[in-house]
Amino acid sequence: MKREWLMKLRKMKKMTQKEISTIAFIDRSYYTLIENGKRTPSIAIAKTIATALDFDPLLFFHETAEVDFNNSQQLITGPDTLKIAEVFKSEKNCQILYVSTNFDDYLKHVITFILVAYEKGKHYMIFDTQDNICRIKEKLELILPEDDLLDHIYFINHECDLDEIDTRISSIVSGLNKDASLFIGCRMVQSTIVMDQTKLKESISLLSNRNILFTCVYDANLLKAGSLLQLMKSYPYLMTDSEIVLSPLFNKAGSADLLPTLFIHKESDADE
Repeated sequence: MKREWLMKLRKMKKMTQKEISTIAFIDRSYYTLIENGKRTPSIAIAKTIATALDFDPLLFFHETAEVDFNNSQQLITGPDTLKIAEVFKSEKNCQILYVSTNFDDYLKHVITFILVAYEKGKHYMIFDTQDNICRIKEKLELILPEDDLLDHIYFINHECDLDEIDTRISSIVSGLNKDASLFIGCRMVQSTIVMDQTKLKESISLLSNRNILFTCVYDANLLKAGSLLQLMKSYPYLMTDSEIVLSPLFNKAGSADLLPTLFIHKESDADE
């Protein structure tokens, strides 16, 4: 499908395909394929084109994007993932509770989060099942250079032995610069997952002095109402598949110890 929105933006800037391709250091024929929707540019080329035409480069990676214009000049709406991504671009240190009902939407948002981290020069650590990790990698391999995929994104199968997970975290964190920030995404495959905090204590202590944007993902179909209310008190942001808002129940005073318990969420007795 042709990227009509890209053509409109270029024409609004009164620029030719040749001018854009020259700025992006690519052949005009390749840029034509991008506009025609037959090629998706790498993140580096996407950023260059986006800078020239003044739009969010993440638009390239959401083929269902619908773009509206105000007075034929200003980009005013985009896919929900772009609106959600603004929080990830602006925040440096916060926690997000993501309650998902659709796996495809979850996958789309994970790719967006990783691209935002990459664009900001941050590192991304994701905890998920091996099957989901493979699906995420397949999509990323079409977008990011292999070296960047290895250097900036770390995948941890949270179905592994706890000692193995702890060793993996320690290895990743010890290899980062002391000032390096992290994006962390953890998908809970069921609402009663419990990991032994003592086994992760050393690794978590290595994370405590860093800027961390942490997203904990739950399947809404498996999360009981009582647990959801408790979680909403601990996370400043509440996210669904379509939007992200400030949690109306967030208790700042009661969330001071959230980071050391990133991996521990257990159903309360009242829910059982």
